Amino acid sequence: GDDAIELTAEELNWMLDGFDLWRNKPHKVLRPRYVA
Repeated sequence: GDDAIELTAEELNWMLDGFDLWRNKPHKVLRPRYVA
């Protein structure tokens, strides 16, 4: 039970980090275009 909860927490953190990176990439690509 505890192991499953720990794995779920790690997966959630990894997923959140992945989503943040995926969401940040388009912004970083678009911002320079607007600035230029």
